Amino acid sequence: MRELDGCSETRQVVVVITKFCFFSTLPPGSSWLKLNVGVRGYYRVNYPASDWAAFAKSLSESPHPSSLFPTVDRTGLLADAFAMAGAGRLPYSAALGLTRYMAQKENDLAPWQVVLDTLANLTGTLRATSARGPLRSYQLWLCSRLRADLGWSDEGATEKRLLRSAVLNASCRCGDGESRAAAKKRLMDWKDGGSRVSPNLRGVVYKHGMKEVRAKTAVLFLFTVSIHVVQVKYYIGRSSSHDILGHSVLLLEGNYNYTKVC
Repeated sequence: MRELDGCSETRQVVVVITKFCFFSTLPPGSSWLKLNVGVRGYYRVNYPASDWAAFAKSLSESPHPSSLFPTVDRTGLLADAFAMAGAGRLPYSAALGLTRYMAQKENDLAPWQVVLDTLANLTGTLRATSARGPLRSYQLWLCSRLRADLGWSDEGATEKRLLRSAVLNASCRCGDGESRAAAKKRLMDWKDGGSRVSPNLRGVVYKHGMKEVRAKTAVLFLFTVSIHVVQVKYYIGRSSSHDILGHSVLLLEGNYNYTKVC
């Protein structure tokens, strides 16, 4: 704030910090220092390779990772690691190494959302490479405990329901046969007069169940019976199946042959 001829003028100053140094004494036995505690700052944090390795080791060896970092800080570490890897400032091996503890010890939604969303995008990027298969296998291993523990029953608190949907979607996307068969069964059970698909699992069942049944049967049923047409169209539009897309176009154009649909 400065005075100009009796009038006040307010100026906004934006300070961009590109590098800073500080000195801190770590407690005896400590091997890392976590910055941006609580993820209150709108910036990314990178660490030396030895610190990333120390974070991964501490999370893997701790019986309760939440005793080391609250959920927001575990989520922040994972998000920072993959952001740095995507920018070429950290090897992906270091970012993936940070996720290994999750296979047995992570039960909160936010860290899983960061990791599964990032790995889904990365898998798509690597679609035409030999790295895609191992990355899909790693995701299946990472989700195996929760896939068995959560199952397909849409129950529990909201966070648990959303976590179940995220894990099952990742499992189907990465080619888990049991998960895809379960998605198909729920779609066909609904078609044959069974109970409707629960809201939190509709996306998984619509998207992956259609891939496991006859395209003509799935598309016609979902378009003519489902009251969630907008959601159905969304998942059909994301399908990579030429049969599903072809039948959908014909139906939308009014040129659909309704005979022999069974």
